[in-house]
Amino acid sequence: SIRNSIMIVMLLSLVVLFQLSNDCNYFILALFRFNTYYGILYGNINETTPMNNKNTV
Repeated sequence: SIRNSIMIVMLLSLVVLFQLSNDCNYFILALFRFNTYYGILYGNINETTPMNNKNTV
């Protein structure tokens, strides 16, 4: 549930960023960054768990 709380915090921070900034490019950048964090959290981009790595060549 630590991961769940981190997810909630990240989503809330994204909402805050979106409300503070009307710049769509900045919001897209934040979304991309959130996707990266999401992938790391669930082992998709984590190098220490290659068996869960969907991006392995």
